[in-house]
Amino acid sequence: MRIQGTSGERIRLVPISFLLYQFSLLWFVACFAVVFGVDNDCQKRNLIGTDRNMCVCIRSPRIVMRFHARQQRQQQRKQQQRQQQQQQRRQQQQQQQKQQQQRRQQWLHGQARSETKNISILS
Repeated sequence: MRIQGTSGERIRLVPISFLLYQFSLLWFVACFAVVFGVDNDCQKRNLIGTDRNMCVCIRSPRIVMRFHARQQRQQQRKQQQRQQQQQQRRQQQQQQQKQQQQRRQQWLHGQARSETKNISILS
């Protein structure tokens, strides 16, 4: 399809269907690369990897080091959070056990009192 411009030159327009085809083809290739993990060995080739195995080519090793340091910090934070949660669970369990023991002791003490009352009433 050609349209004549204001200065007399001819402008060639690309049909929309062709653009849609190109765009969909690009998306298919990108999704295929993400799903099947084309770049799994990002660290070996000086690439930065993301969660979905997509890699970004980085030439500067300083940026790569910063990225890996950030990843390590995130992993350490997650591990600390897990440890804190486990510690809180243990403390809660210990408190519950102490409360149960106190209740048992109170109940046993009450039972012993009632038995002594019954014995004194009977005698």
